[in-house]
Amino acid sequence: MSLGNPLIEEDINRLLLKLAIPGAIGFFSHTAFNLTDTFFAGRVSAAALTGLSASFPLFFLLVALGAGFGSGAGSLVGNMLGSGDKALARKYSAQTILLALLLAILVLCLKQVAIDLVIPLVIREPEVLKEAHKYISVIYWGALPIIFINVLGPLLTVCGDTRSVRNFLVCGALANTLLNPFFIWIFPGFDLGAIALATVLVEVAGSIYYAKKLIQYEVLDFKSLTLIPDGPIMGSIFRYGISSAISMASIAIGSFIIVRFAGKFDHSTVGAYGLATRIEQVFLLPILGMNMALRAIISQNFGAGRLDRANAAFNNSVIASLALTISSSLLIFFFGEYLTAFFTSDKAIQLGAAGYLGYSRYTLPAYALVFLSNATTQSCRKPEIPMGISIFRQIAAPLLFYPYLCQFGADGLWLGISLVNWVAGLGACLIARHILLNYHR
Repeated sequence: MSLGNPLIEEDINRLLLKLAIPGAIGFFSHTAFNLTDTFFAGRVSAAALTGLSASFPLFFLLVALGAGFGSGAGSLVGNMLGSGDKALARKYSAQTILLALLLAILVLCLKQVAIDLVIPLVIREPEVLKEAHKYISVIYWGALPIIFINVLGPLLTVCGDTRSVRNFLVCGALANTLLNPFFIWIFPGFDLGAIALATVLVEVAGSIYYAKKLIQYEVLDFKSLTLIPDGPIMGSIFRYGISSAISMASIAIGSFIIVRFAGKFDHSTVGAYGLATRIEQVFLLPILGMNMALRAIISQNFGAGRLDRANAAFNNSVIASLALTISSSLLIFFFGEYLTAFFTSDKAIQLGAAGYLGYSRYTLPAYALVFLSNATTQSCRKPEIPMGISIFRQIAAPLLFYPYLCQFGADGLWLGISLVNWVAGLGACLIARHILLNYHR
């Protein structure tokens, strides 16, 4: 065990609090970033707001690639830091960056295919299609910084530094709030394209900031950077990263499936879903912060052989998160309907978003179980488990049950989302507990 490493020595509850609070603040800023986009899109037109929702799955695929491989690599780097092997951690970080570069090149090659084939499957109104094309075209040209920042973020988190993540996300949200109206003003008619341009520029700045921090922590250096793949290291990163990337990509596919079913009602239901999920993110912020803290603690304690501390961290985080989500559910009950009216004046979208949030308040504890359990199993080098749970939760179960539930209207779809997440959450929690107890024995 390395000496002087707080993640494997400090009190578990104190660590969870110390890491989760900056993480939650950071995620709040990230959610504010998304809500800012939603706010300005809604002010442009209802078609722009719906176009933003329709293009979200394609945008999230970029995030999934970066965060998926970054999360897998982060678990490996965290294990190495816990065992005290910084030199190997640097090699893995350098190869992760090379992989991110290759992924960005692949995305650029497939950009036009995604735009021309996928978006028309979700929405067909010409005005909405035009806005969605403006947004996703700019986003995909900015694939490199979007993938980079989502790769570097998990590496920084497993170093135990959630404050730097928070600092960037706060500054990024403020910058986005200023850049959105500025670009909409100087590029008249560009609308969602202007909003996308603001996003890309903020991600460029964030990538530079995260890289600088990783260099300070000696987890990354210029000497280790290379354009030559290291077979064994790249293979290890790919093995863990592909499971995480598939898990993350399944979220994008799941969103696409939901948007596809919502589009069968009318385009306002698609806009309502996009608006409601962004509001829902606000109430998930404490859980996302806890998830970030838990990933850092378990990955390093697993590497150090301290499974007793990993077990305690998981148990305590689940108890705290369930209490937090119940409180958030009450807030949605009292304020959810008022929040929808703040972002759009379209009554149909307001009504649909309020309907989704009515079911969401019962689903928040299930999300907490899914997030924390998947972070735990992945940090214990079992990436195939969260991948399987994600495929069930986002693809298999929706395709099996949503066609039937949609016969009952949008309420049937919202109910289906809640039920599927509860089944996945309980199952993921039982599996994570089983793994920790087996290792503990």
